[in-house]
Amino acid sequence: MKDSRSTDDLHATLSDIAYSRIRELIVGNNFPDNERLLEIDIAKKLGMSRTPVREALRRLISEGLLTHAPHRGVTVTSYDDVALSELYFVREEMEAMNVAQAARNASLVQLAQLEEILNEEREALSAQDVDNVVRLNDEFHDMICQATQNRFLIKLMAVVRDAVTVFRRSTLTDIERARLAHEEHKIIFEAIKNRDAEGAAAASRKHTKTNFAARLKQMRAKRSHS
Repeated sequence: MKDSRSTDDLHATLSDIAYSRIRELIVGNNFPDNERLLEIDIAKKLGMSRTPVREALRRLISEGLLTHAPHRGVTVTSYDDVALSELYFVREEMEAMNVAQAARNASLVQLAQLEEILNEEREALSAQDVDNVVRLNDEFHDMICQATQNRFLIKLMAVVRDAVTVFRRSTLTDIERARLAHEEHKIIFEAIKNRDAEGAAAASRKHTKTNFAARLKQMRAKRSHS
């Protein structure tokens, strides 16, 4: 019985490793659009057997990062304008709820951490360090999620943010968009710090709308050059 449990644990660990590494490859733009992803090829790339790779692919399909279609197999998920609009409609509602709860529940330590992230974000922008800007943007939104103190909202926000991950290239690689996003972050933070749930939600909605416009522009530009 002990050996059976150990084997199961090892199998689960390999599946998790395969999931994390394939997800990194997706986010890192290592799979061309519409390229069919084959278990055997990915298993060779990762240096592991097909079974954990198969389970990782199923998990990524269930999360929406990959799509399985008859006669096409598994590919990285792509969105048209309608699907993008649907996604950002959900994101706008969820983000507004998220920041409102953070305004109600954030601890003083979390407020200080948010402020520090904004300071680092400002410095990264001054240095035009795009990689750090993107990282700090993620940290800012992650910290707001934690500040809600609501485990169910945190899980739901993870699903929404994973759906956005399929775009792979951040809109913040445009430094002007990144500067505008930073200003929007400051407004959201001030509302959270002042315990203004309604103001935080309104600022978040504006932030999501401008992000949607930038994402739509980016997606259309990519299509026109493909």
